[in-house]
Amino acid sequence: MDDFKNSVKCFLSCIHDGHTRVNEDFSTKLLRLPVETRLIEDRLFVVSAARRGPIAIKDEILSINGRPILEYLKELTKYRSWEIYEEALNSAAKSFPYNITHCKPSKSLVLTVKKTNGKVCEVRLPWKRISADFFQQLKNPFEFRYTKKPKVGYLNLSNFFDRKTYDLYARVGVMKCNKQDRKNIPIWEDFLLEMFSSLNKKKAEFLIVDLRNNRGGNSLLVDEFLLFLTKNKIADFDEYIKLSPLLYENYGKKLEKAFSKWKMGSNITQCQLRRLYGCHPLADDFKLMHRPVRGFKGKIIVLTGWLTYSAAENFAARIKDNNLGLLIGEPSGNGSNGPIDSLFFKLPNSMISVSISFVFRLRPDPKKRKTIILRPDITVKQSIKDFCAGKDTALEYAINFCKRSV
Repeated sequence: MDDFKNSVKCFLSCIHDGHTRVNEDFSTKLLRLPVETRLIEDRLFVVSAARRGPIAIKDEILSINGRPILEYLKELTKYRSWEIYEEALNSAAKSFPYNITHCKPSKSLVLTVKKTNGKVCEVRLPWKRISADFFQQLKNPFEFRYTKKPKVGYLNLSNFFDRKTYDLYARVGVMKCNKQDRKNIPIWEDFLLEMFSSLNKKKAEFLIVDLRNNRGGNSLLVDEFLLFLTKNKIADFDEYIKLSPLLYENYGKKLEKAFSKWKMGSNITQCQLRRLYGCHPLADDFKLMHRPVRGFKGKIIVLTGWLTYSAAENFAARIKDNNLGLLIGEPSGNGSNGPIDSLFFKLPNSMISVSISFVFRLRPDPKKRKTIILRPDITVKQSIKDFCAGKDTALEYAINFCKRSV
């Protein structure tokens, strides 16, 4: 079965749309190594590790089972559906500690590691079982802090997923509702109200939104965020969706008017849907319950990287194309123009879960609809020198930019 699953992964990866892929079953066989890793200047470093383990933060992984690490990571990319190669490589590096990303993981891995003192040694790391909700337990998806000098708010936004999104997915059958899980999921609107009220009260001059590890989520949450930035009309992506039996199975009740008006297989633009419904078909599910606080008067800086993907890239592109802020960091990984959003189904015999894109989008700025990559306004890459010194190159650049601009 694993060989067949890998064959399906390889086949779907050739589509290169980033959203059509095999979905891993996180309820079984979920194992991991006691580290987190990151690719910096084409070298793999440990960015988080167990306190009492054979590997420490800032150690460099040189090889796995005798194979050079970059060569091994490139091999892993063939099992990924991707749009931009650099995204696939960085994503493989980030997910390296998890067994579901490897080709045929053995009971343990032998890593050649270069310690911070320059010593090279071999380390054997066994896989350890982790709970199915491990990813939700890693951190709060909306992590905010504030500094007085300069007056800067910093939002580490790791995904676009909140309680309203959970409720929608449960209603359409994408997931089963669990009351305890639901209770632990934050309310996006409440968070925004509290954050922007605090920023305005403190007369913050900047808000840095860090999307470098944001793999996406629900793009409709982006709309709610932008309402706090300006009262002007915000240019959105031009999108079209394909009416299909799978779409009807998942969103038939929400799109009943569309299926009644147009034939199955039709490509329907977002403008056509808005004219038919008077608004976005899912607008009622994500309507703000409270008025946004007065528009944020400070400036917005968005940190992007190769792992900035899907809904996160939607956010970055709309900030850039509407001149609402400045992008700093590295290019994003989704290609900015192209397929987005996914529907889920199972192959009839193997029961392997597969997702497939059903929306095609074009950037708000018509002049940028042929671009392949969403590039930042200012390119800043993490350097090995800064990493070893404990510095975040892009974030420090952004903070110094704020200081110079005051």
